[in-house]
Amino acid sequence: MNTLKQGLILLGEDTENDVILFQFWMRKAGVNMEVVALDSGEKILDYLSGKAEYQDRNAFPLPELIFLDGQLHHQPSMGLLQWIHEQPQTRNIPVVVLTGSLDPKVRIDAKRLGAVECFEKPFTVLEWKRLEELLKPTVNHACSEEQVTRFTPEAESAHCTL
Repeated sequence: MNTLKQGLILLGEDTENDVILFQFWMRKAGVNMEVVALDSGEKILDYLSGKAEYQDRNAFPLPELIFLDGQLHHQPSMGLLQWIHEQPQTRNIPVVVLTGSLDPKVRIDAKRLGAVECFEKPFTVLEWKRLEELLKPTVNHACSEEQVTRFTPEAESAHCTL
């Protein structure tokens, strides 16, 4: 099985169950990267800026990839996405927006503000494969055909409810 190169994924997610499902899903997809989950826009800004408890870049390196919930504590994350792409140290980090909204404007806004992709929750491992194609130069990873299924921790044939 191929795996993502060593590195770090930053996950902006404020629902603990979604964080657990995301980590499970990443392992299942063969992603061998540390996932740092932060539950607020303020913490994400501090982490990416190297402020507060995140000053030590050896202990808190910049991520290779960011997954960002479209709503953190009921606040739209589009301002955060815009900030990420305005900063010299973070503008080249690929950001994927995860949203439960069916409003097509969310996807359009996310792409306009620099997201490489916007996935609606629940999403599938098949969508992960689509993401890998977009990010191949960055992550050097491909899912095997056996890994392209819908699943939850209880049943691999069901869908992921992240």
